[in-house]
Amino acid sequence: MLLAGAVFLYYSRGLGKSRALPPMTWHRIFAGCAVLAMALTLGFGFWSTGSPSSVRVLSEDNRRVRDLYDLTVQIENKRYGGALQGPPASLEEAALTRKDPFTGQAYEYRKLDGERYQVCAQFGAPSPTASGPALFWAHPAGRKCFDFGFVAGARPPFPPNYFQ
Repeated sequence: MLLAGAVFLYYSRGLGKSRALPPMTWHRIFAGCAVLAMALTLGFGFWSTGSPSSVRVLSEDNRRVRDLYDLTVQIENKRYGGALQGPPASLEEAALTRKDPFTGQAYEYRKLDGERYQVCAQFGAPSPTASGPALFWAHPAGRKCFDFGFVAGARPPFPPNYFQ
C-alpha cells in the first residue's frame, strides 16, 4: 500500500494537482525519500537476519549439528541391528566415516565406557538461543562434544533447524 501510495503521490504531482513546489525540487525530494526508504529497508533486513557472513557461519554450524545427529543415529541403528553390543571403539570399527564438509576434518568420536560415547565438532559461532529438545544441541563457538549413551529405545534428540 505504501508503494502504491507513493506512486500515486508522485504522478498526481506530475499531473499538476499540486504546485506548492517547483518540479525539480519535487523530483529531488521524492528521490531522496525513496533512497531513504530503501536504505532503511535494507538496514532493517540486515538487523533482523544478520549479515550474509554471519548467516553463512550459522548455516555451516547447522549442517555440522545435523551431521553429528546423523552419525549418532547410524551408530544407534547398528546397535539395534545387532552389529554392535556397545559403542564402537572407533568410527572405523563401525564402518562409519563422517567429515566436516567445510573443513574436510573428520568429526571426533570417543568411546567413554561400555554404554556412553561422545561426538565432537568445531563450531564457527555460538548457537542461537534454544529451548526444549533443541537445548541439547546448543553449542558455543569452538569445539563442543555431545555425550550419548546406549539406552534401550532411546534416540538422540532431533536437532533444530535455525532457518525455519
